[in-house]
Amino acid sequence: MITLNPLPKFSHLIKSLFIRSDLINNDKPWIRNNRSVQFWFSKSRFSILTIIKWYEKLYDNPKPIIWFPDYFCNEPIAFLKEFDFTLNFYPVMENLNPNWDLCETLAISKKPDIFFLVHYFGECNDIGKAKSFCDDIGCIFVEDAAHVLEPFSEIGKFSDFTFFSQHKLFAIPDGALLIHNPKLKNLGEKNSIEVLNEVVEALPNNSPSSIKWLIKRSLQKILPDFLRLKKNKDQILNTAKIKYSPFQSKLSKRLLHIQKKYVSDYANLRKRNASGITIGFNDPNQALKDYVPYMTKVEFNNSNEAEKYYSQKGSLLMKWPDFPNEIISELYTNKIPIQVRNNRIFFPSHQSINMNSVRRMRKILNNNKNEKYSKLKISSYNINKKDLDNYISEAGWSNYLQSWVYGNAKQEVQGWQVKRLLIKSDKTPIAVCQILIKVIAGVKICRINRGPIFISNQDSAIKLNVFQFLKSKYNLLHRSILFINPEFENNSENISIMKLLKYRLIGKTKWNSSVLDLQDSVENLRKNLNGKWRNQLKKSETFNIKMEYGNSENSYYWLMGQYKKLMIDKSFKGPSVELYNNIFINEQKSITIFRVFHDGKPVAGQMYIKHGKTSTYLVGYNSEFGRKMYLHNYLIWNAIIVMKSENISWFDLGGIDIINNPGVAKFKLGVEGKKFSLIGDWINW
Repeated sequence: MITLNPLPKFSHLIKSLFIRSDLINNDKPWIRNNRSVQFWFSKSRFSILTIIKWYEKLYDNPKPIIWFPDYFCNEPIAFLKEFDFTLNFYPVMENLNPNWDLCETLAISKKPDIFFLVHYFGECNDIGKAKSFCDDIGCIFVEDAAHVLEPFSEIGKFSDFTFFSQHKLFAIPDGALLIHNPKLKNLGEKNSIEVLNEVVEALPNNSPSSIKWLIKRSLQKILPDFLRLKKNKDQILNTAKIKYSPFQSKLSKRLLHIQKKYVSDYANLRKRNASGITIGFNDPNQALKDYVPYMTKVEFNNSNEAEKYYSQKGSLLMKWPDFPNEIISELYTNKIPIQVRNNRIFFPSHQSINMNSVRRMRKILNNNKNEKYSKLKISSYNINKKDLDNYISEAGWSNYLQSWVYGNAKQEVQGWQVKRLLIKSDKTPIAVCQILIKVIAGVKICRINRGPIFISNQDSAIKLNVFQFLKSKYNLLHRSILFINPEFENNSENISIMKLLKYRLIGKTKWNSSVLDLQDSVENLRKNLNGKWRNQLKKSETFNIKMEYGNSENSYYWLMGQYKKLMIDKSFKGPSVELYNNIFINEQKSITIFRVFHDGKPVAGQMYIKHGKTSTYLVGYNSEFGRKMYLHNYLIWNAIIVMKSENISWFDLGGIDIINNPGVAKFKLGVEGKKFSLIGDWINW
C-alpha cells in the first residue's frame, strides 16, 4: 500500500468518536520550554501569519522585513502575499544551510526583522549560527519545523518561535502547533504574550471541514494503488482556493490525541522505510543520520538522470519544493535551490508504508540499474583456523561465538556440525561466518550466532548482498532452515536489510551488552568510570587482598565449581560447564582467570576469553565477603588494565540484562562502555 500521506487506522477513527476534544491537550511532545505558550492552527501558514501580525502589533511596525530561505515552498508565500507583507529571500548552500557570509552582507543594506530557519525533511539545520546571527542584528528568530516529527537536538530551545505541521506527519486532516518562547529582553511597554493572545483572538474562529479528508483517506485504504498514485508534477497554486479557516478541527485533535502515544513507533517506521528505499543508492555515509525523515531523498548527479525517474508513469516520485516566482526568475542570482530541486527526487516513507511497498519503490530505481551494489559478486570459501583467527583479529571488535574454539566446542560437546566461510565481494574478503548445522528429518537446521563478522566497516549495500547470499544458500530449496542472530546493531538500516530480504523476526529477546575501547589511556578509562563505581573501586583497593591471574587448571576448576553451584543456588541456566571445559582444554591460552585472595583463600573470581583484538567477560563469582569489599569492581578494573597491556583493543562486558538481572546490569553499566543492542533472532526457509 503506497500513499503520499499517512493513512488513519479505522480503529483510530472509531475511537475518536468517543473522545471529548475540549478535554484534550496535545502540546507535551513538542514543548521544550516550560515558559512557552502555544496555539493550535489548521496549517502552518496561519502560524507564520500570526508571527508577522504579532511583530507588527508589538513593535508598531506595519512593514516588517521578513527573510525566508530561497529553498522554500510557494504555497505559504502565495498566501502571505495576499497581506502585502515585505518578503525577502536569503541564499542557501547545497547542504541547505543558510549562506551566512552572503546573509551578513545582505543584512547591511536590508536587515531582517523576522528570520525563518527551516529544518528541511526532518533534519536539524544550523541553529547555533542562526541564533548568533539573529542576536547580532536584533531580529526575531523563527524555526520552521514543519517537517519535524518531534523536537530533538537543539530544535525549539533558543528561537523566539517554533512551529510544527503535525498534519504532514500524522494521519490527521489538519493541525499545526505554534510555540512562542518569550525572551527576557526589552520588548517595549507591551507584553509579548498578551499581544500574541490578542492577535490569535482576532483571527476568525473557524476550522476546516474534515469530511473531504475522511472520504479521501477511506477510499485510499480500500482502492488499488493505481487509483491513488496521482501527483501534480508542476503545481500552480490557486490562492483563491485557500480557505481562511485558521484553527485545528475537533476530529484532528482527537486523532492526534490517539496517535501521539505512537510517536516513537512512527519514528522507527519512517527510519526503517527510508533506509530500505535508499540502501545501495545514496551515499552510505548519509544512511545513519540521527533524524526522522519527512520524505526519503534520493540524490542524482544531474537533473537529466533525476528527470528520467521522475517522469515515469505512476512512479509516485516527488520533487520539492514548488518555488515562488521570484526564485525561478532568470534575474534571481542564486541558482543552487533550482539545482538542488532538479537533482533530487523524493519517495513517501511515512508510517503507513509497509515493506512490500518499500520493495516496489526500490524497483523503480532498479529499473534503470542505478543500484550501486548490483554489480557485486558475492562468493564463499571454506576457511582454516589460522585464517579465521587472522580475519577476526583484523575485524577488531568481534564476539567469541564466531571463534574457532567455540564452534569446535559446540561440535564436540553438543554434536553440531560446523561450517566456516570466508565471504568475498569481487574476490575481496569482506566477512567470515561460522555456521552450526544439525540434520533433523533430512532437513539441515542451520544456526549463525552473532555472525557474520565483517572484516572492516562495510556499507549497507554490501551487507544486503551478503545476507541475500546467505538466504540463497540456506533455504528449503537446499533442504535447510536458517536461524540467524546477526552481529547487527539494532538500528533502522539493519532492520531494513533483514525485512527487505524477507527474513522473519522470531521472539522479542535481543542481546544487549557494553564494550569498552581500550585504545584510550588508563587515566581516561578510570576517569570515565561511573562516579559511584569508581568510589567503590577506590575502597576495594584499600583492603588487604591479593590478586592473581593466569590460566592454571587450579584456578579454572575452582571457578567452574563456584559457577556450577551458583547456577543451582540462583536457578539460572548459563552456558554449560562441559562447553567451557572443552574450550579450556583445546584453547587454554585464550582463557584468563582473575582471582582475589583474602587470608590465603580465594573469595572472588572472573573468567575472560580472548578472540582477536577483543576480550569477553564469561563467568564471575563473588563471595559475601567479596561483595562487601566491592571485589568485582576490583577484578574488572584489573582485567581492563591487563587486557590493555596485552594489546587487546576491546573489552566486552559479556551481556547486560536490565529486566531479569538489573543489579548485575547496573554494575556492568558503571564501567561506562559503549552500550549496544543487536537486532534479535531471525529465520529464513
